[in-house]
Amino acid sequence: GKTEIGEPGERWVRHATDKWPAITGIVLAKEPPNRLLVTWGFDDDPPPDRVEFLIEPSANGTARVTIREYHSRQWPEDITDSAVQGWNALLAGLKTLIETGKPLPSPF
Repeated sequence: GKTEIGEPGERWVRHATDKWPAITGIVLAKEPPNRLLVTWGFDDDPPPDRVEFLIEPSANGTARVTIREYHSRQWPEDITDSAVQGWNALLAGLKTLIETGKPLPSPF
């Protein structure tokens, strides 16, 4: 899916696809190429939760990617199950992009 990320204080959005709902939030910190911190939620549900992406150089030219989620509420099981699938797709997409220079084909 297509994701648009604004500057700190601005909105970001991961547009809906046939497989995933739209996810939106506010950019709290954007420090390329090492850190991105955003709030997230769905259009009909305010985004109080946060996710942080950290990218750190590692040995032999590799990079360590850390994703941290901060939750302010208990999410229903269907949402957490979808999140697991989403994180798997996101990480697979990053790995493919790094290895081949090309993104995964849709529906990712």
